[in-house]
Amino acid sequence: MSTTATYTPPKLDAQWILDNLISQDAFEPVPHPTKNRKAWQDIAKTSGKTYVDWAEEHMDYAWPQVLATQLIAYGRHASRVAMEQPYFERRMALQYFVMAECLTMQGKYLDKIVDGIWAICEETYWCLPPHMGASKDNLLPDVEDPILDLFASYTGQQMAWTVWLLGDQLDAISPEIGKQIRRKVRYFVLDAILDHPRHWLGRDPDVMLNNWTPWICATWLSSIWILEDDSEKFNQAMGMLANALNVFMKQHPQDGGCDEGVMYWTQAGGALYECLSQLGGMTGSDKALLMDHPLLLRMAQYPQVMHVMGKDYACFADGRAYATMPGYWISKWAEDLDDASLKSFGNDLTHDQNVLEWSHLCNFYRQIIRPFMTEKLLTQPRTKVVAERDHYLPDIQVMTARSCEQSGKGWHVSAKGGHNAESHNHNDIGQYVVYRDGHPLLIDLGVETYSARTFSPQRYEIFTMQSQWHNLPSFGDAVQLPGRTFAARDLNHQVVGDLTTFTLDIAKAYDPACQLKTYLRQIQLDRQADHIIVTDAFELGHPQPMTMSLVTTSKVIINNDELIFETTDLPHGRKSANAVITWQGVTFDHVNVEDKAITDEQLQSSWGDSVRRVQLTVNQIKKAKLQLTIKPV
Repeated sequence: MSTTATYTPPKLDAQWILDNLISQDAFEPVPHPTKNRKAWQDIAKTSGKTYVDWAEEHMDYAWPQVLATQLIAYGRHASRVAMEQPYFERRMALQYFVMAECLTMQGKYLDKIVDGIWAICEETYWCLPPHMGASKDNLLPDVEDPILDLFASYTGQQMAWTVWLLGDQLDAISPEIGKQIRRKVRYFVLDAILDHPRHWLGRDPDVMLNNWTPWICATWLSSIWILEDDSEKFNQAMGMLANALNVFMKQHPQDGGCDEGVMYWTQAGGALYECLSQLGGMTGSDKALLMDHPLLLRMAQYPQVMHVMGKDYACFADGRAYATMPGYWISKWAEDLDDASLKSFGNDLTHDQNVLEWSHLCNFYRQIIRPFMTEKLLTQPRTKVVAERDHYLPDIQVMTARSCEQSGKGWHVSAKGGHNAESHNHNDIGQYVVYRDGHPLLIDLGVETYSARTFSPQRYEIFTMQSQWHNLPSFGDAVQLPGRTFAARDLNHQVVGDLTTFTLDIAKAYDPACQLKTYLRQIQLDRQADHIIVTDAFELGHPQPMTMSLVTTSKVIINNDELIFETTDLPHGRKSANAVITWQGVTFDHVNVEDKAITDEQLQSSWGDSVRRVQLTVNQIKKAKLQLTIKPV
């Protein structure tokens, strides 16, 4: 993180929060469904209708079982899906039934809700197998050691807000329902973290925190507020939570960037805002806490910085190129910041989204806010979004540049430096991504569906993590390696008139065995000439093979010393770009195009059933200056 002498990170004062808490009844993030029926009735046929329609279609819904063998599948077969599919399906179904009941309040869905609550409370363990250290030698959880992970806390929040919304109705059926909720949330959430503090609390200043800290704190906070009735434990938990968030904010890049990928913003920066929003409401404020600090503005702006067009984003690390970002949440944050441009961006996203999109991991606090915020946005005029031409985030070393301020028109190029020990790291120092008229040309694949290998020593056996599956060179068998020392050097970003230039040396990112002395990559967007030039000046200790890889979804035709990229169909009605790439400075001995079948569902959602890798290979080279020119057809 590039710090300055004058920078002071935002900080929560735990004692101030405790001294200024209002009564639980006074904090209403949305109108209470029994106290203010009109507010819910007003959205029941508009932004809330999707929930009711879903509930009506699922009146015969059978709650899926979560079996021991599904947990065991992770240790035996490295499969997360077997257990996670029914686990998340249960929670999403419960959220939708609760929302439908709040919207109608006729008791029609209460039995479904009771069944869902009971089924989830009967689960032996709320923590997911990858987070409990499951392995071939330890296939099932130790039920006497509850671990507060992302989704145990997520489940606790869901139960807490269900009690807040429908507690009286559930008690009327049986007080044992509320008692069961309180028992399970106490065991799996409230007492679990007090008795067994975890790494994400920030107790060790040398441990870098990631999305786990705000994500868990956002959901844990709801459980504390609604269900913690022991004042001593309440105060202790609030102090721990505030300290964890302070460490997270202190460590966070000052430029507001998220090196985990834009997808993770929702549960990194977006979750931090959820914490601050709840704390603001709990202390009687009409907006989230700390909104006057510039870091919070820059964090809120990150999705807009990385946006290309529609649902396409500049994708690095474990991000996804095609993603549904929560427009309503961005707009809510923008309102607290009083930022018109950001609110316009969120408004624009919301107009193109179904209310149930991005619900798989939607924290329930946000779920209950969503239809009210969506209703507000959809009744406002859709304003033109002006996208800034250039962005540079010096702390995470990411740049973006577009041809003009009209989103999607012309070129969009993004690139990164950084290091190969980033959170959700890919070995991708020097990677760049190119779009033309909002259509992908040179891509970053993103990440496959998570498995046991994803966060293990075998991570870099996965092809999407490897530098040779990025728009990067390799030297014989020598590729980029993981680790903090494998990093970019000598970065420079300049904008002069219509020319944007990003330069960095990526030599130190590579295996030292290749004796790469220097590798200076320069990426230029020349708006006047309407092209992108990538210049690579490099020198090796001795002659050896070099291959330049270019990854695309377009059809590629080799025509002498140029590559012709032709458009192909992509999922969600999208298309890849067409363009021409020429080169000079190196005579390649082999130019090949390799088709790669895509079988993973998550990758397919962005790229379809196949991608292509162009490999430009020279048999022996020691020193050269290679220039690729990317231009429209």
